[in-house]
Amino acid sequence: MWQQVPMCAQGQRPRLGERGEAAATFAITLMVAYCSIVYELLMAQTLSAIMGNTVLRYSVTIGVYLASLGLGAFMCGDSNNNPAQRLMRVEIALSLTGGASVIAIHLLASARHLAANSFEALGRAPGDSVLAVSFFVLSHLIIVVIGILSGFEVPLLIGMRNAELRARGLARRAGTAVNVVLGVDYLGSLLGAVLFPLLLLPWLGIFPISYLTALINVAACLMILGLKPVRVRTGQAALVAGLGLLLLGLMAVQDKTEQFFLKKFYYSEKITSLAALLDPFSDRPEIRVFRSPYQRIHFVNRPDNPLADSILEALSGKFAADPGFPRDTWLFMEHQYQFFSNVEEFYHEFFVHAPIQMAEPPQRVLVLGAGDGLAVRELLKYPRVRSVTLVDLDPVILALARDMPLLRRMNKGSLLDPRVRTVAADAFAWLGSCRERYDAIYCDFPRPTNFDLSRLFSREFYTLVRLRLAPGGFAAADLPGDGLWTRYSSTLRAAGFGTVLPFEVALDPNDPALDAAENEFATMGGLVRGDEARAMRALFRETVAPRVLNNVRQRFVFLRAEKSRPPAAFRDPGVALRALDAGRFALAVDTNLKDARDPGLVNSVLRPTIPALDFESVFELKRPG
Repeated sequence: MWQQVPMCAQGQRPRLGERGEAAATFAITLMVAYCSIVYELLMAQTLSAIMGNTVLRYSVTIGVYLASLGLGAFMCGDSNNNPAQRLMRVEIALSLTGGASVIAIHLLASARHLAANSFEALGRAPGDSVLAVSFFVLSHLIIVVIGILSGFEVPLLIGMRNAELRARGLARRAGTAVNVVLGVDYLGSLLGAVLFPLLLLPWLGIFPISYLTALINVAACLMILGLKPVRVRTGQAALVAGLGLLLLGLMAVQDKTEQFFLKKFYYSEKITSLAALLDPFSDRPEIRVFRSPYQRIHFVNRPDNPLADSILEALSGKFAADPGFPRDTWLFMEHQYQFFSNVEEFYHEFFVHAPIQMAEPPQRVLVLGAGDGLAVRELLKYPRVRSVTLVDLDPVILALARDMPLLRRMNKGSLLDPRVRTVAADAFAWLGSCRERYDAIYCDFPRPTNFDLSRLFSREFYTLVRLRLAPGGFAAADLPGDGLWTRYSSTLRAAGFGTVLPFEVALDPNDPALDAAENEFATMGGLVRGDEARAMRALFRETVAPRVLNNVRQRFVFLRAEKSRPPAAFRDPGVALRALDAGRFALAVDTNLKDARDPGLVNSVLRPTIPALDFESVFELKRPG
């Protein structure tokens, strides 16, 4: 049964003057345009967070969204046919789909893990590729649906404004009304585009943004109900009110929702059934979340495989020397792995001390990135180091490294040392304005999964690094990512370095320190003997140990402006080392990588060749660890 809405009944005008009607229509236009652009950015950011490659995600999302807007406008048909009533239905649909969009994409990602874990064939190629493409298609269908619905809005708003003008005998102003509606629509898009990166994303996060934006769609529905000539059913009005209450409820529990999906990502191996898909994993520790204007910082407590732990502990004396060192702690930034506390010494000791073996302990050091303070911890072991300047973009990670008990325990309070100065700044911009020279410069940046990070691996950036080196000084850099050495080498040569020497974390699977772990594995704690034990020993040495050791393999590069000879034999550095020794140093510099100088592969700010797009970068999800 139809109910009359007193101020807006069919055939009656709302009790507003012409200016009031125009103001109401333009206010609704501003609101829905804001929602439209925010949904677009929200989808791009959500996919970027779980798939990486930000520029690609935004580019594809914008393209798909614009095409869907056009399709929606085409499907709208006669926009003069009951526009207010139709627009209200569109806003209800948008509040439902837009408010649920982030949850839907994360559920699709969890379902992808469920399929891979439940069906062995799907977890391997080509089955894994089928899952990757399926997730890509389904997640972008959500963008298509929201885009089509948003495409209805402008034609219906124009139709609504024209109907108001015709009712007042002002049909001649219809052309001007179209222009004004479009102008206000563009203004609303600008408002959303500015607020999203500067305010919404840094301080709210993606889940609350989706709920808040959907609430604005609900508010638009309420304005249409109260101010425009529509007829509404009781159930329809109740639906609008119910949607508002539901979204407010979701806002209230957004922290729990975020934890639910964070655990689905970091413990994805546990998603083996539909029950597990819906399980909040309450038995697992909460993910510690810190937000900054630049990224989400996650501390995850997740024990590694006990066998891997025993193998790596056998090769490092860290826990024997420091039993209280934090265990099982992983640091991720934007879902991207940074370090694992159980094995971080392999990375940081090779990165910091191997270059010093190739040169001399520096006095003035510049560290770019590495805001967690772990690399600085290693540098401060040398009495010769007089000053360390640490430049990191994110002031939040610098504050955590200085004040958070967990990180301070790991970095030995390195950022509180009077020799250390911290600067929260973009490394590229800061280096461009720097006039000091340093004996050593360490560059430790995340994997270049997008073009913004790619500039930190560019010819222009490393030219600045070279210019800031004192005579005889050296630079060292992390080279993340597989298959990129030719691009890195060509870029570093183009930046003017005379010495470009790769080295890596290299561990010997036949290291005598592994004997105890091998014996435990082969005999199953003394339960297995004879031929079976011998077969298990062979398996350990040929397969198990190499696989575990390969997980800590990481590539670096030693740089000098001048040409220099390969490093001499390992020298006693006079500082405590747990992972690096003479044998491992010899393995570290004995790589098969060839010097490359291909001008076509040079990574430049003006013509980036990193990241190199492949199937994985386009379709695959990020994985923890």
